[in-house]
Amino acid sequence: MPRFVAALLLQLMLFTALGVAQKPDAAPLSDGRRWRGLRDDIKLAWLVGYAEGITYSSAKNLYPKTLSYEEVRSALDRFYETPENRPIPVGMALLVIVERASGIPQSQIDDFVSSLRRQANAAPDK
Repeated sequence: MPRFVAALLLQLMLFTALGVAQKPDAAPLSDGRRWRGLRDDIKLAWLVGYAEGITYSSAKNLYPKTLSYEEVRSALDRFYETPENRPIPVGMALLVIVERASGIPQSQIDDFVSSLRRQANAAPDK
């Protein structure tokens, strides 16, 4: 139970820090455009909070457990270097990283990324 409380407090502090670091009219962290605007320490804190949240949820395979936080941050940074990937939500981009870390064939990953791009482009503007 204390670990759960610590994770919850970390997430609360993280979201508070994200809110302070952004302009009042800025959207919360949602996609690669926002991700690329964060400092590396904020990205790492977000990943820790996300991974802890996944640990206590019933969801499986939503975070690449075999990679360090720094490796995941670096993989997301590389993913979002491609402008067409920037509208893709961070949680969905993490699924791409999970697939890569799991050894899924690149052709399947490419198909998945293409479908994520179509979905992101079809989504209504925020």
